[in-house]
Amino acid sequence: MAWEPLSKHVSQLEHAGGAYTGIGLNDCGPACLTRYGREAGILDAGGPIPDQLSRVAEDVRGYPDGPSNGYVSIDQLQTWLGNHSVASHYTEDWGAARHAAWAILLVDAFQLSPPQYPQDWSWLGANTGVGDHLILGLPQYRGSGTYCNDPLAYDNGEADNSYDPDALAVAFRAALLLPSTHHGEDPAPPVPVPPAPAPTPTRRMASQRCGLKLVAKHGGHDLATIPAHGQLLDLGVRS
Repeated sequence: MAWEPLSKHVSQLEHAGGAYTGIGLNDCGPACLTRYGREAGILDAGGPIPDQLSRVAEDVRGYPDGPSNGYVSIDQLQTWLGNHSVASHYTEDWGAARHAAWAILLVDAFQLSPPQYPQDWSWLGANTGVGDHLILGLPQYRGSGTYCNDPLAYDNGEADNSYDPDALAVAFRAALLLPSTHHGEDPAPPVPVPPAPAPTPTRRMASQRCGLKLVAKHGGHDLATIPAHGQLLDLGVRS
């Protein structure tokens, strides 16, 4: 079966009366963990996302979530995953990241296209060309292999989106590969091919005298001699 999300999109944006409050600053990594945790059964897929995100962010950093949050490291993300018995693998290979069932992608957010938020200082800080943002690569969905939970996504109503694969490849810097949740993202097992039916033996007539041999070849010992117009049983087996 095709993968379908169990969880809603997880955003790091918090709103108060429609205005961005700043709470959730630098929470892209914890947001990726929250979404994966909801899909993998670590967290309740129907639970309150802001509460879960705040709890995950605090577990990752070791202090309460808030507007003065510092950056999180790949090591901190792996520690949280390991504490929940999830084996992760670090890679800088885009091919491996793209074909993983799930992957937390470290990207240069200025390179992502089509953009889901203003790609300027107010949202992303300085454009240094390094990995500055974490997004969660989702399984194959709606015919696309580049659907993501980008925690900053805003222009699309804060929803999952599909980035252009070429732009995502340019933006990519590194990834944490995550295991399957076994909710449909695994490739379907191959359909067994039944063996071909055995050929039906047919009776034939020898047009001339011939020898029956163990192995088809000229010369050698004949097991039997079949006269011209003698009857043969063709088993249909060819060497």
